[in-house]
Amino acid sequence: MQDKEFERFKLEIYIPDSHFDILQSALQSAGAGRIGNYDCCMSYCRVRSTWRPLVGAKPSRQAWQMS
Repeated sequence: MQDKEFERFKLEIYIPDSHFDILQSALQSAGAGRIGNYDCCMSYCRVRSTWRPLVGAKPSRQAWQMS
């Protein structure tokens, strides 16, 4: 497969609410979110998830706590 230049692509990032403004600013500074004659385009939403640790998993409640 030959490398191709992307016109558009989607980033899907999960971060704590407290980090949103920092990430948004960094993405905008890097030129992300440019669509046609618009810049700073971004869609975002809160995500709820569930998971079940399997044998050998070492879940850390603190690592997944997001207010």
